[in-house]
Amino acid sequence: MNYAKSYIDNFREYAAAVASEKEARAALEAEYNDRSITKVTFDAKLAAILETAPKEAEFRKKADKIVADFDTAYSAWIAPDGSKVDEADLKVLNPVFITSAADLQHIADRHRKNPTMCKPIRKYAAEKGFNIRILDVDAPLKAMNTLKLFTQRALNDFDGYSANCLKNDGFCQKLIDLAAVMDGKVILTDTIEE
Repeated sequence: MNYAKSYIDNFREYAAAVASEKEARAALEAEYNDRSITKVTFDAKLAAILETAPKEAEFRKKADKIVADFDTAYSAWIAPDGSKVDEADLKVLNPVFITSAADLQHIADRHRKNPTMCKPIRKYAAEKGFNIRILDVDAPLKAMNTLKLFTQRALNDFDGYSANCLKNDGFCQKLIDLAAVMDGKVILTDTIEE
């Protein structure tokens, strides 16, 4: 399951409902201002609109459930798994056998989809100053944190920058791809950030 996609879909559904409610209220106010309806009719129609209006609390409840499910799945995915440990490769993570970034890159390539092995390989690369490309085990976490930040800002301004980013399929696809690392998609990152 791609939690980022679920989170985005939940936000988009809520944003569409809010936009629909605003449009209905604006149309009702225009009708009242044109003196086409009475105050009693206006109040009755407004009450009906407000009754069916989207509730931020309900949106937040769904969003919090998605985040909680993500946290559980991410913790399970990133947790060390003894069955995924390659003892032979761990034994060669020392200066006698690994003398260059190219040597370490060969080991990293073998463990492209294994977060358990990526941790010690990344740590060794950082200790020795080797710049290698390795699975970005933090990618799903970065995606969800970015989504939460943009959503918080978008909730305050549905026409602002953050809301428009969350409406943009290209922007959202990048976050969905980052979260897909847990589903087996390989996203590589350099060990040394420049």
